[in-house]
Amino acid sequence: MVNFSRFYTQTLLASKQLGAQGFQVGSILLASQESVLKPFEKERLQKINEKEIVLTKSFSGRYARGITNKYIQMMENSEHILPYPYQNKLTQKLRRISKALNNVDFVSIWAGQSIHHYSEQSTENILKNLIVEVESIQ
Repeated sequence: MVNFSRFYTQTLLASKQLGAQGFQVGSILLASQESVLKPFEKERLQKINEKEIVLTKSFSGRYARGITNKYIQMMENSEHILPYPYQNKLTQKLRRISKALNNVDFVSIWAGQSIHHYSEQSTENILKNLIVEVESIQ
């Protein structure tokens, strides 16, 4: 069973106790079997630390939390970032080619606010394990 960070288990438990009917868990699924991330992106995701997570508009023109790389570092403080959707369209080919070449320096790898071990199990197993873990601490 995957041991999720305290962040997820405590936040999910608190949300449930406050009467929430749902909970967003997107970032825990980033490395799942069903994820569209390629193996080189999943590998990079497994090696991040909190200092490497930045809020950036460099790929899309809208703020998103992602793993810093050469492209973000070059663009972030420049005056060359267009508003969404123009920046997103402008960087689309760069991201597609970089992904095909397994080049982590020019792809956007988004990450949530909680860094942990990202499981490569199926989404179904990840979610079931999260539920079991939360229910075991109630």
